[in-house]
Amino acid sequence: MLEWIDDQPFGLLVALLFCWIFVRANTIYAVGRAATSGRLGARVTAVTQRPGMQRAQAGFNRVGLAIVPVSFLMAGLTFATQLTAGVMRLPWPRYLLAMIPGCIAWSVLTATVGTLALGAVLRLWDAPLGVRIAVATVVAAAIAAYVVRRRRAPSEPAG
Repeated sequence: MLEWIDDQPFGLLVALLFCWIFVRANTIYAVGRAATSGRLGARVTAVTQRPGMQRAQAGFNRVGLAIVPVSFLMAGLTFATQLTAGVMRLPWPRYLLAMIPGCIAWSVLTATVGTLALGAVLRLWDAPLGVRIAVATVVAAAIAAYVVRRRRAPSEPAG
């Protein structure tokens, strides 16, 4: 699989990834717009009340449209920001102008760093079993440490 990616021109890979994230971002934005109209039911509307959505809305209120392109570079914030833009009924032309630089940055980053990460995973798949177990153990320990640290952290800043 990695050979197929390596054989393609870099520009084609970036263009395909751009198309993917462009469609995804606009779909999530449209879901947010539809959620405010009540057309999607209570379950989808309830998603807009989650803490991640509240943080995304606070980010919009703090920095404005600048959060949209920046959110593409932060895992986890992208979905919440796009949905919040729709829920806040941000005019689509303004959202589009803010979203395009983020789509470009995401697609270039994914075409470079993402391809390297995919290559590492595929090479790891061919590694001896002991190496795979060691890597899986380190990754699991890192995830567990992160989860424990998040649970122990105070939910509200003191002061």
